[in-house]
Amino acid sequence: MEQRMANITVNQAGGTASAGSVSYKLSLPTSWINQLGLSPDNRQVLLSFDGTSITITCSPTFDQFLDRACDSGHDLVLLYYYKNDTLCSRIIADYTNQSVFVENLVSHYLFTAFGNNISPSWADYLSFLDSRCIPASRDGIREYLDFLGIGEYDALEIIRETKGRMAEDQHWLEIQEFRGGKPCQ
Repeated sequence: MEQRMANITVNQAGGTASAGSVSYKLSLPTSWINQLGLSPDNRQVLLSFDGTSITITCSPTFDQFLDRACDSGHDLVLLYYYKNDTLCSRIIADYTNQSVFVENLVSHYLFTAFGNNISPSWADYLSFLDSRCIPASRDGIREYLDFLGIGEYDALEIIRETKGRMAEDQHWLEIQEFRGGKPCQ
């Protein structure tokens, strides 16, 4: 393991930051960045903090995340989030470890599944599912569920039947499932 000593640069925070706020930056050796496969076009990393150390790792691609989860035999739901005919976001919901991976394919955050949140939590995912369904508290929900052929309120099940279409927008969802890392038919 190669190690280097470095100093953190401390700057006065700008923009809408409160008075006296500072920001911290660290320069990394180019050789390390190159070895990680990062570039000006591919610069997203995952930062992890365990209380004493910070780890920087390359964010996996959508396919890498999917392959790792499948190789581990996880139960997954893949959601493809569209606006009209444009695929805006691809989502992997790992039901085995309750993690979420999202890849946004459009630049305007209003068209993406989680807005400007690029690292949604499991709670964010569940909230997203609920946002693509009729509310559970709506009058006549029992009749609606009966019409769809669903025994009880389940956001993912409702989305399977309705494709998550809502009257307020042109977004919709396509679902693909994996059980034990294998695609379901």
